[in-house]
Amino acid sequence: MDCPIIQIPVVLHGRQRNIKRALAKRIVVRNSSVRKRRRRKTQRPW
Repeated sequence: MDCPIIQIPVVLHGRQRNIKRALAKRIVVRNSSVRKRRRRKTQRPW
């Protein structure tokens, strides 16, 4: 009974870490896209 009990929290922690990494990557991608859009708008005075 010890093996499944130990495996469950490990899997949960792994999922949480993956979710955090995915969220961080999404935030970085959103920021970079927003910055690129702002730069493009500023580059075009017309």
